[in-house]
This record gives sequence, C-alpha cells and structure tokens, in this order.
Amino acid sequence: MATYVQGCEACQRHMRPKQPDKMQLETMDIPKAPLSRIQIDFVGPFQPSVPEKCRYILAIQDVLTRYAMLIPTVGCTAETAAVVLLERWVTVFDIPETVQSDRGSHFNGAVFREMCTAIGMRQALSSPNHAQSNG
Repeated sequence: MATYVQGCEACQRHMRPKQPDKMQLETMDIPKAPLSRIQIDFVGPFQPSVPEKCRYILAIQDVLTRYAMLIPTVGCTAETAAVVLLERWVTVFDIPETVQSDRGSHFNGAVFREMCTAIGMRQALSSPNHAQSNG
C-alpha cells in the first residue's frame, strides 16, 4: 500500500506534508503530598438563575487526590481569583506549594501574582485556551 501511494502522482500532490511537533511534551511530576499542588481555572459565563447573579465558577482541584471545589463567583477578575482562593481554599486546606493555571488575565494579573508571592506559593502557568495542557 505504501509503495502504491508513493508511486501515485495524484496522492503525492494532495498529501499534506507531515509537520513535526512544535514542542516536546513534558510529563508532570507527581506531587509528594496531597494538597501540595492545585490547578485553578474559571468556567463560564453562565446565565444566572439565582438573585446573586453568579455567572462564573472558579474550579480548584488538587492534582494528587483529584479533590475538586467549585465556587460560584460574580466575575472572573484577578481580584476575585485571589480572594476566593484565599478565603475558600487556603483557610480550609492550608497554602499549597504550587498553583497551576492558564495564562488568562485573571491569573496572570498583578493582584494574583502578588498574592502568590506574599503567601509563598509558586505559580506555574500553562498555555491559555488549551485546557489539555492543564492536566
């Protein structure tokens, strides 16, 4: 079959050239302890169905145990992400070593970065608009 395709002029004209991967895939290391590495992202906007007008959900998940917390929020700003992470995750489970997120403005904003630095949490950023790279 391969010989036939290589000898066919029409096949050679219409075949797409094989493109190499742009970057090597990296494996994620397994955290040493539960709740030491979390992943965070906003989901939405949704049509609000309650008077509080919560249009977004902040999803926070532990990488090792896969424990997830879904928190409804009104907006999806860096301030909202920082406040919700502190009030709803850190006060319950302690400060994780690493928080992994995409490069969206709500996680790449100065407020969120300063909060991470202030509490001693390392920030790992993955590709924006590519949920697969966030584990």
